[in-house]
Amino acid sequence: MKRYPKWWISTLAACYLLGVATAQGSHPIELAQDSQQGETASQPLEFVPKRVIVKFRPELAPVAVQMITDALLTEVEGSIPELGVLFLKVPDDADEKDYEALFQSLPAVEYAELDYIVPPATSYSRTVIPNDPWFNPNHESYQHGWHLTRIGAPAAWYYQRGNPRIIIALIDTGVNVVSDLMGALVPGWNFYDNNTDTRDVAGHGTSVAGVLAARTNNGIGVAGVTWNCRIMPLRISAPNGNGSYGVAAQAIVWAANNGARVANLSWAMGQSELVRDAARYFMQTARGVVVIPAGNDGLPASGNPPDNPYILRVSAIDRPNVRASFSGYGTDIDLCAPGDYIATTTRINDTYTLAGGTSYSAPIVAGVAALALSANPYLSGEQLQNILKETAVDIGPPGWDWEYGWGCVNAYRVVMRARGLVPETTPPTIRFTTHRNGDVVSGAFWVGFEADDMSGLSHVELWVDRTYTSEVPVKIGYKINYPYRFWWDSRTVPPGVRTLTAVVYDGAGNRGVHPIQVYVNNPEDRQPPTVVITFINGQPPVDGMVLEGDGLVVEVDARDDVGVVRAELYVNGTRRYTTTVPPFTFRGSTRTWTSGEHTLEVRVYDGVGRIGVSPTVRVIKP
Repeated sequence: MKRYPKWWISTLAACYLLGVATAQGSHPIELAQDSQQGETASQPLEFVPKRVIVKFRPELAPVAVQMITDALLTEVEGSIPELGVLFLKVPDDADEKDYEALFQSLPAVEYAELDYIVPPATSYSRTVIPNDPWFNPNHESYQHGWHLTRIGAPAAWYYQRGNPRIIIALIDTGVNVVSDLMGALVPGWNFYDNNTDTRDVAGHGTSVAGVLAARTNNGIGVAGVTWNCRIMPLRISAPNGNGSYGVAAQAIVWAANNGARVANLSWAMGQSELVRDAARYFMQTARGVVVIPAGNDGLPASGNPPDNPYILRVSAIDRPNVRASFSGYGTDIDLCAPGDYIATTTRINDTYTLAGGTSYSAPIVAGVAALALSANPYLSGEQLQNILKETAVDIGPPGWDWEYGWGCVNAYRVVMRARGLVPETTPPTIRFTTHRNGDVVSGAFWVGFEADDMSGLSHVELWVDRTYTSEVPVKIGYKINYPYRFWWDSRTVPPGVRTLTAVVYDGAGNRGVHPIQVYVNNPEDRQPPTVVITFINGQPPVDGMVLEGDGLVVEVDARDDVGVVRAELYVNGTRRYTTTVPPFTFRGSTRTWTSGEHTLEVRVYDGVGRIGVSPTVRVIKP
């Protein structure tokens, strides 16, 4: 039990005697333990100093509120009248957590919490200056635009591309007016400096804005989820990119009062009672939704929090259609969306980036919500939430689950439901181009197929060995760009009849499945493989050789009596690169290496798991 100064006890007694306990019947006031806002890896650790956020019960008279705040030596330094919330300044020599616990113990208080500061939910970003528009789902290197095809955006755009009357509040670090956002912004507010300067101070907000509403089909840059909806930039962050609960709640309320229908909050603040309260106000007043990211610690939400009915919390999936390793998850996840290698804008004009993090998954959902409201502006916030959840493409175990919520948001299904139309349910057509049913195969080879669908294709997969519908098969790989072909080494499975299954997903979330059976007939593997490194950056390997530049190309000579099925490059004893395609050449970068000595080694595997290891080569990074 926390020990409090005697004068705190006396003021509590005074508050009690003044009738501030509003619960039915009087009962002793029990001093609370330390705040339940635990400092875990998935929760913020810093808060606005000398501040506690307090919401008194609505039936409490203003004079009673004043008596309590005076008795506890606190000063009102701000408020959100629409929510009945006060920002109280505690004495300079007081501990904020003690005050939080004290207010939580009062029956007159609905909730109290510290004004925690949270970093934006971003994982990493790679910036390039492209020569061509970045919406290119078939790009061999980066598959630009994969996130848009994954959510069925091209199919949704056939029916709805966004209405400029639908405003999305972007609660972030600010937004710069770059070329690809020209005409996309409406006036906003800078809550940090209390002025109209909403320029981006940390770079995060402009990147999120590009995901939401980059001007699409304009011949430059990237494509946004919505072509024509507009963004209300609300800067709540300090120059370092951090923002607090209190300012976020003010921004949500301001957005609701100034015409926004969707709010995208780029910080994982779903556990805050204040933010929950503001989201409730937004949902009821603006008839819209508030979307937040799940965070990037890769951990479940602390304490198994219940679902927040006023907030859509979004986890991230990657290109293989599984939860991204960095993505948070838990009992309050509602939806998932792509969150890795997302092509978007930067705050430097005419430059673009491949970004990653759940704060890029959240605006995808927010953009789809804006498309739904563009299709049917008469939807209520509750109806909009239900449409987004009910039309999601299920991933993982059937129904809702901790990692994906109700599934991946699907723009096509959402727009069709909002318009009252029936989505198409015809699965994609599939045809193998390299093999026929009953073929005899051996060794390693390409497996290819064609696929087509009126709603466009999201991604394709190839599975082997077991039937896709009744038993868990082995995934050979996935593709999000044409041509649809996969390198498979049949020596990795025992001889006999094997099933190859092509699985294709279309933009409407339909799945096509097409199996064929082949007979695997390989000679017996008797010898382990051998391998030597033949060239490093085009030069024969010499112990102690100096690597020039940042590029790394390692070529090998790998041999086996039947065949090598996989090769791995180890740097300083750690596996860094893997390839299954001959001639097993590794391409990478030494940019992140420290200066000095490093070792390179290659390991190769045959079809029965025997390992061959190359001699180690010592190299020097200048």
